[in-house]
Amino acid sequence: MNYFSNATEITIKHHFKPTDTSIPQTLNHILPLEKLNKLVIQCYDFSFEQIIKLIRFTSNLNTLKFILSSFYEIDSKLIKQNQTFQYVSNTNKIQNLDVRADCTLE
Repeated sequence: MNYFSNATEITIKHHFKPTDTSIPQTLNHILPLEKLNKLVIQCYDFSFEQIIKLIRFTSNLNTLKFILSSFYEIDSKLIKQNQTFQYVSNTNKIQNLDVRADCTLE
């Protein structure tokens, strides 16, 4: 059912409205997420948790770029305890990470 079976990169732009559970499933119907080596999310509507859920299915991801509306919305203690985050942290192959966000050095 993959319409773009040879795709290895995807960019998700501004007007994409993610829902909590359907992002990986929907995208996986369009292209095989396990083949992606570059993921760019240029959309403020993606939460950090949604990004983690998506990269769980991109086992060969080498480059990840994303924008967060704010780091203040991330509860680092809850993220560290999250099973999906733990899985992604231990299995990802990401070598290039570009994060853009509104934040202070505090």
